[in-house]
Amino acid sequence: AARRVPKASAASASLRRWSVGLVMTTAEERHLIFANRLATYGIPPPTREYRFAIQRRWRFDYCWPAQKLAVEIEGGAFSGGRHTSGVGFRNDIEKYNTAARLGWTVLRFLPENIGQTDTYEMILALLTRRAVEQGSDDAN
Repeated sequence: AARRVPKASAASASLRRWSVGLVMTTAEERHLIFANRLATYGIPPPTREYRFAIQRRWRFDYCWPAQKLAVEIEGGAFSGGRHTSGVGFRNDIEKYNTAARLGWTVLRFLPENIGQTDTYEMILALLTRRAVEQGSDDAN
């Protein structure tokens, strides 16, 4: 019988493959790596698949609703994915502009950015800035 690998081990294996330059193949692997790296940087876990516009079915891949910070991982950019078609690109523009109008900051990354330090430094900096801004709003 096949032995089930615990999620922590799967994440560690994915991180090892990432570090030697092998391509990840699944969204779940990318999620495990992203979650692991967020924790490494002391970033609180995000909400996944958050529906931010009630009137639409739009969801953010990851977000921190209290800080109105979202992260989108744009897969398929080099393989003819939905985000690169004319219709997909137009729909993304509408989604991100609506998010901005509602006060959200949306960071967009490619899957390859999941392994890069500056991705997490950027997320942490924006979350920290939002916390400071919210603290000053509470003081007024």
